[in-house]
Amino acid sequence: MQPQSSLSALAALAPMVLALPQQQPPPPGPPAACAPVNIIVARGSLEAQGAGLLGNIAMNASMQIPGSVITPLVYPAQLDPYPPSVSAGVMNMTTLLNQQAQQCPQSKLVLMGYSQGAQVSLDTLCGTTDGPNFNTTVAQAPMVGSKIAAVVLFGDPTFIAGQPFAKGTSKKNGIFPRMDLGPCQTLTSKFASFCDDTDLFCASGQNLTVHLGYFSKQDYVAQASSFIVQQTK
Repeated sequence: MQPQSSLSALAALAPMVLALPQQQPPPPGPPAACAPVNIIVARGSLEAQGAGLLGNIAMNASMQIPGSVITPLVYPAQLDPYPPSVSAGVMNMTTLLNQQAQQCPQSKLVLMGYSQGAQVSLDTLCGTTDGPNFNTTVAQAPMVGSKIAAVVLFGDPTFIAGQPFAKGTSKKNGIFPRMDLGPCQTLTSKFASFCDDTDLFCASGQNLTVHLGYFSKQDYVAQASSFIVQQTK
């Protein structure tokens, strides 16, 4: 799929995403102290500000990690224009990660991302060149990378099939394949990226329903929650 047609395909998400029920975590309170684990959630395109469809998994995991908090990433999550929204997400997540690493050096960080939020998460953490429509990003410093306990992604448009952290049934790359994990090679044991065959975005397929259906699969929800809990022990 060509970059321009890939961007056009993203617009098909709008009516379906807006119709989906979304579970939100409680709004974050004032940071009175550093939490032992901070679960940072980057929602998908067009989802309302908050944790979006990832909220249920984030809450399931958080309830099993005493003292943990959930922090929804503040960013546009727009479809049109898409690349500037990704860039804004990367900028905001970079700021958040560095603040956390500096102010709460003992805290563990979990990144969760769905769809555009998955692209934002890895563009921030690993650095990448996603193509001519996107800004080049640089990887985070070891000070940040060393705090990462887990990265859980669903429907990542930059998905690469065959990676050891790939979950699901897809054998094809995403519409903006991430050809170089760069410094993140040392962190991949902490990654879990779910992508199913024919997904319109992470598998360059033709099926939008697959892209929207991950959170109704209880085995995926359980796997993701369990992975986060185990990685933060």
